[in-house]
Amino acid sequence: GVQVLPSIINDCKKLTLFQRTPAWVFPKGEQDYDGIKTITTIKFLKDLLERLIIYKDLDWGWQKTTTKNRWYSEGEKTMQIIQGMMESVVEDSSMRKNIIPSHGAGVKRMTFSDDYLQAFNKNNFKLVTDPIKKMTKEGIETKNGENINLDILVYATGFDSMKSAVPFEVIGSNGQNLRKFWGKSPRAYKGICVPKMPNYFIMFGPSTIYDRMFMSERAGIFVADAVHKLSTILYYEDGEGFNWLLYPYSLLYYTW
Repeated sequence: GVQVLPSIINDCKKLTLFQRTPAWVFPKGEQDYDGIKTITTIKFLKDLLERLIIYKDLDWGWQKTTTKNRWYSEGEKTMQIIQGMMESVVEDSSMRKNIIPSHGAGVKRMTFSDDYLQAFNKNNFKLVTDPIKKMTKEGIETKNGENINLDILVYATGFDSMKSAVPFEVIGSNGQNLRKFWGKSPRAYKGICVPKMPNYFIMFGPSTIYDRMFMSERAGIFVADAVHKLSTILYYEDGEGFNWLLYPYSLLYYTW
């Protein structure tokens, strides 16, 4: 919704946003960069250092914002600053009351935009916070009985995180069902391995939903190393992971 709204509002006679819950909207801070014709070694090293500093600063900022009851916690302070910024953008006082989330930053996915809340000030914009009751032939009926006529309905409701975590049935050792094992809270060793699922590896799994590129790369390295070790060690096991017949390493290692 944060991406769709600003991109289409200027082409609409009237645009109605059905807001399920408000989101924290952080400034995106996009800038235009001039192209560089030549890249010297010094320039390359300078850019590399700047990117490393920005990466570490963002990671430290995330920890300070989302961690509670620590000496470095700044979640409350950050939310106060962002709330002030958000309220300063939206001109309508009644609308301002409905744009601030009741949850803390990081509890739900944070959004970044320099034109989403600005679109709330346009004359052809309408915000609806009453829950949707049903779709009708003409448009949408809300729970309070309001009927809103629509020509086009755009779905921008996010995604089901549990369905993306377990998109198909996974059965492990002794018939263990992954969905039942996880329940409402998926968990895995380093977000990759699950008990009783010996050959099931997860890329970008539980507790790694932060830096997609970094987490996926590290998971890839872990999985590749595990598969390599599994493919080079051949020994008998009893079906429950216990090797009682052959020593699984070299005889030289055994002599030590």
